[in-house]
Amino acid sequence: TPRVPETQRQRQRKNTMATTPVRRGPSESSSAEDDSSRVRRRRRPHPRPHPHHHHPYECREDDYDEAEAWCRTTIAGGHEMMFSTKEFHEGIGTASGKFHMSFEALHSLFRNAHVAHMKQTSRSVRSQTMRHVKSYLNGTSILNLGRRCNFPPSMMARLIVDNVANNATTTTAVAGNANRNNSSKKFTTEALRHPEKVLGCASLSILSEYLFSEKNGGGRRQHCSTAEDDFSRGKPKSHPEEGAKDCRLQQEELGQEPLSRLSLEVREAIDSDPMYGPRHDRERHNIGVEYELLLEETLRSMDIPFETEAELRVRGTARTPDILLSCPVGIRVRRRNGGSSRNPLYVNSDDEEEEEEDEEDT
Repeated sequence: TPRVPETQRQRQRKNTMATTPVRRGPSESSSAEDDSSRVRRRRRPHPRPHPHHHHPYECREDDYDEAEAWCRTTIAGGHEMMFSTKEFHEGIGTASGKFHMSFEALHSLFRNAHVAHMKQTSRSVRSQTMRHVKSYLNGTSILNLGRRCNFPPSMMARLIVDNVANNATTTTAVAGNANRNNSSKKFTTEALRHPEKVLGCASLSILSEYLFSEKNGGGRRQHCSTAEDDFSRGKPKSHPEEGAKDCRLQQEELGQEPLSRLSLEVREAIDSDPMYGPRHDRERHNIGVEYELLLEETLRSMDIPFETEAELRVRGTARTPDILLSCPVGIRVRRRNGGSSRNPLYVNSDDEEEEEEDEEDT
């Protein structure tokens, strides 16, 4: 019989069957495949994590409570780390690993606890201002005064400058009170920012009745600025006494008057303070500006209507928060006793308010 020619559809079907592998069931598997290969192909379950193993920065509730208690105990005891920038960074770094917290988180927690401590104790310290001034005039350094009172060195320096420095622009005396406020807040702030420039000359920057204090203080004139960078945390290039000696020799060669004891001790107190002072105020301000921009970008990406502080100032509103929401936004807040919701109307940072409170407290 003659052979019937294949159609095009039959040829395509034949080619497809020849190239497609045949799927075999479990019972039709190859006999050459052993049990070990089948075990290897099996998907192994993931091991369960140990209940005590967690991320190094995954802070639990117990760790947070212990860290908070450690901050309060350290602050109330007047630990040396609060009067040395280097020891402060070392102490926070060691404790952050112990409590499974990042360095920045524990630093923020410690400062918040210290701000609460200052609100409770600053009034009693300021009530004895003249006693601290008398101790300074008799030779006690500003840094040691801060240690003795468990008070930030930069704020103690502000107290001393307010009562010892000579501000020619504003000279006022309170009748019936030995405390003379010889400088305004602007003058004191400028003196803390640039102590060598504002307080460097003893005959001009110190009241005449307090000039005798320049001869006291032992070796206070041998101390020099040894500020440590918060970011690099590098060591000082030279010994402070060697740097001060070279500075004095250079001033003597140029025929200049050596820096006053007040300016050197103010610089020493500011550089030793790990939480307060002009440098830390600038850092907090820069961080606040950065997170304001981040907040604006986040709200724009979420299509949430809002007004910025600059727009509110142009409008002339009574209050100008960082962010004013055009409509309330519900936010779920996680709490220990269960979740809760809040409806904020505006977002504002307390950085400027804290700076004003610090100046008023001193």
